[in-house]
Amino acid sequence: MLSRLKKLRRENGTSVVSFAFIAIAIVSGFIIYFSPDIAKLLGLDEKRFENVVGTVLTPTLLFIGYLIFEKSVDKYRKEIK
Repeated sequence: MLSRLKKLRRENGTSVVSFAFIAIAIVSGFIIYFSPDIAKLLGLDEKRFENVVGTVLTPTLLFIGYLIFEKSVDKYRKEIK
């Protein structure tokens, strides 16, 4: 019974982190897609803002999501051993 609860908790934790990573990827996609509109809203140069979003912001968001995912997966890998 206890091992079953541990397994269920481990699976739920991994799925939550996976969902968070997918959500970060989707948000990054929306930021790229709507970057000209966001630039207009903030009163910034559209082309420059689009370049910054494409080269800096989105990869950074995805990398942070990947780090969070890997950190949690490593934690669960240690529990399995």
